Amino acid sequence: MRKIFYASIVLCGVLSVLFFVFASFHTDGKQSAARLITVTIGTTVVSVEIADTAALQKGGLSGRRGLAEDSGMLFVFEKPGIYGFWMKDMQFPIDILWISPNRRVVGVAESLTPSSFPAVYYPPQEISFALELPAGLTKRKSIREGMDVIFGNAPGF
Repeated sequence: MRKIFYASIVLCGVLSVLFFVFASFHTDGKQSAARLITVTIGTTVVSVEIADTAALQKGGLSGRRGLAEDSGMLFVFEKPGIYGFWMKDMQFPIDILWISPNRRVVGVAESLTPSSFPAVYYPPQEISFALELPAGLTKRKSIREGMDVIFGNAPGF
């Protein structure tokens, strides 16, 4: 009876480790260390990964096959600035929302395509955040400059 009990505990431990290892990978096999939060712009709510380190920001969405309709990546910068974005190693088009330190959309870049590389896209003014979304989402959801952005379940910023 003891052997079955200990075997069950070991099996549960192994399954837990496997779950967490596989849960840290995207469906395309790229590992993510980013946290997930919700972002609300108007009535649109998206689930986003936070890219708040140089390594996460450098990789961004490069190498992935796409994004779900209600997902994206939020770039969080330590200080406001003019940060450039390019489509290096991207495999699908995106929209980018430029977000000011006071969490307002100050610019929208729509349907940027991988073929635009090596062009670099810049916000119209200093930003603290940039939100990459599936191409066309801003148009479909009527997201525009001047809209407030709310970060849900996001302690620390």
